[in-house]
Amino acid sequence: MLSDVFLSHSSKDSDIAKKICTALESANIKCWIAPRDIMPGAEWAESIINGIERASIFLLIVSSHSNESPQVLREVERVINKKIPIIPFRIEDITLSKSLEYFICNHQWVDAISTPIEKHLDNLVSTMNRVLIEVSDKPPAEVLKADLPIQEKIVAKRTLPVILAGIAIFVLLSIGLFFYFNHQKDTKIETLRSELSAIVSSAPKKIIVTAQKKSFKIGEQMKITCKVAESGYLNILSLSPGDNEAVLLYPNKYHQDNRVEKETVITIPALGDGFALTAQPPTGESLIVAIHTKQEINVYRGDNYKNMPALFQTITKRKLKGWAVTPEGSNRIWSAGKFSVKISD
Repeated sequence: MLSDVFLSHSSKDSDIAKKICTALESANIKCWIAPRDIMPGAEWAESIINGIERASIFLLIVSSHSNESPQVLREVERVINKKIPIIPFRIEDITLSKSLEYFICNHQWVDAISTPIEKHLDNLVSTMNRVLIEVSDKPPAEVLKADLPIQEKIVAKRTLPVILAGIAIFVLLSIGLFFYFNHQKDTKIETLRSELSAIVSSAPKKIIVTAQKKSFKIGEQMKITCKVAESGYLNILSLSPGDNEAVLLYPNKYHQDNRVEKETVITIPALGDGFALTAQPPTGESLIVAIHTKQEINVYRGDNYKNMPALFQTITKRKLKGWAVTPEGSNRIWSAGKFSVKISD
C-alpha cells in the first residue's frame, strides 16, 4: 500500500476535507485526496481508482452532499470490491440514501456532528492509528535525515506512543565534493549537466518528467512525477547548480527495483513512503532528468548495494558513461526527459 488513507468526499465539502487531511498528515498519516494528488493531465477516473487501490483505509466523509454524490458512491462500491476497510466520518445527521446505506450500514461510524469539526479531529487521528496498526503489514517508518542538494527528510510514518521509545535515528551518508568549473575556454571540459542534457536531446523518444511547479523556495516540499510509455528500467537524477555529482532520486532505498511497466506513473516521494522531499541550497536552477532504458541499469544498487545504507546513491560523470545514446532499435536508451526547477531563498 502506498498511502495510509484515501479521503473520499464531495467537492462541496472540500474545505472540511482539507482540514481533515491536514490533521491526519500532521500526525504523519499520509492521505490521498483529490484533486491534490491527481497528476496534471492524468485521467480523473483512473487516478481515483489507483488512489483507492494504493490505500490502506478508505475514510468517507458522510454529509448531505456525499450522500447524493454519484462519484462518492462509485468510490465506495470500488472499495467494497477491493475489501479495503471503510471508516465513515459523519459530519451531518442525515438519513443515508438506500444505495449508500447498502454499502456502509455495517461499518463502525466516527461521529462529528457537533461543531466545530476541529474538536473531533484528535479522536479521528486516534481511530485511524488504531486501524492502521490492525491492517499494517510493515513496521513504522524510520526517522532519517539526509543532507543532500535536494534534502529528503524522512519522518515517522505515524506516531504510536507505544513504540516511540523504539524508533532509532539513522544519519545517512552525506554527499560532498562539490566541484565548480572556472569557466575555462577549453571546450573539451564538459560538465555533468551538459552530458545529461545531451542524453535527453539525443534520445530516440522523450519522456515526461515534471514537478508540481517550476519554482520553489528553500524549505518548500517538492513532488516529482514521471510517466513511462513502455516497460523498462527508470533512473531519475537531480543535479544542483555547479555540481559535478548528481543525486539519484529513483531508484532509492524504498524502491530499489527500478523495473517499471507500461504506462506507469512514478512519484517521488510515492504515496506512503513516509518522507518529504524539500528544496535545499544551493539556489539557482536544478535539473531533474529521467532516463528510461530497455536494458537493466540500476545505479542505486551498483556492485555493493547490499551493504549500502544510504537512501540515495550519487552518480558522477564517470558512471554516466554507461549510458550511451544508441539507435532506437538497440537495447540501451529508450526515452529520456528533463525538467528545470528554480530554487530561491
